[in-house]
Amino acid sequence: MRYGPACRNHGAGAILTAVDLTPTAVEMTRRRFALKGLKADVHLCDGEQLLFPDRHFDFVWSWGVIHHSARTGRIVRQIARVLRPDGECRVMVYNRNGVPARLSLLVNHVLKLGFLRRSPEETLFRSTDGFSSRYYIQDQFDDLFRAFFAQVTSRISDRTST
Repeated sequence: MRYGPACRNHGAGAILTAVDLTPTAVEMTRRRFALKGLKADVHLCDGEQLLFPDRHFDFVWSWGVIHHSARTGRIVRQIARVLRPDGECRVMVYNRNGVPARLSLLVNHVLKLGFLRRSPEETLFRSTDGFSSRYYIQDQFDDLFRAFFAQVTSRISDRTST
């Protein structure tokens, strides 16, 4: 599971830092960068306990990752800690009202009669692409980030690929 990468900007260039939760994922990330001829510092690290000092990064990027943690708020707290005050954070999480979530609910909750056995949230949890996953409505996402950031801007996109 990727929690990064994050960038630390130095003048005209940038140093790319990536973190991942498992040794296999770290090795795969290192190989991908090498195949593309890119340089990055790739670390084995849990996003709930980032190993970087406070205010270390200018930019933090997490695309489709943090919602797989059972403790997403801890990751957001760590992002806020390692991000510089004038830094920027870009995060994508699953949209509870998006097309993929609605299709999953239609098929797994309605057509397969899942509603007889579980809540809509549990149906989404069981039909996700990972061990665990959370789907957020925009207000939930905004509230989660406002707990740690003074300025939060979010937008909804129903694109299913990046």
